[in-house]
Amino acid sequence: PLKNRSYEEAARILQRAVDSGVTFFDIGLPCAEVQRRVGRGLGQIREKVVLAGSFIPSTAQELERDLSAMLGDLKTEYLDILQIHDPDFLPRPGDGSGLFDALTKARGEGRIHHIGITTGNWEIAVKALEYGWYDTLQYPWSRGSAEEEVSLLDFCLEAQVGSISVPP
Repeated sequence: PLKNRSYEEAARILQRAVDSGVTFFDIGLPCAEVQRRVGRGLGQIREKVVLAGSFIPSTAQELERDLSAMLGDLKTEYLDILQIHDPDFLPRPGDGSGLFDALTKARGEGRIHHIGITTGNWEIAVKALEYGWYDTLQYPWSRGSAEEEVSLLDFCLEAQVGSISVPP
């Protein structure tokens, strides 16, 4: 983990990854120490990579606060993908939580480019794809996934939604 590395070592690791063809970096949940190392390490090569970050906000204000902090720590003006992590409900436009509306606002301001969701909940994943409000779905697909779960990949392809696998 980068959290336990010096800034210089983290920069070398990130540069080596990019030199080896890695272009997608999922920062995960907010962790200032990791974000600062990634921000410094990617510095001049930021435009060559896709940065994703995950959040567990309960309010639109919390989302705004955490996004601003992450962008500052990463020393970037935008996240390529902001993912709502494992929500108990599917945030959607006008649902009263204000979360999806805050995401849409941040996208309109150029602070995020794509809205994603991470979930291991089959029903939430299906709804996210059916409604078409999300640009990416991160789901715990594996060789042992049930056929029903694997069919989500076909659904992603048909809906033109990016699929990101995470270990179960």
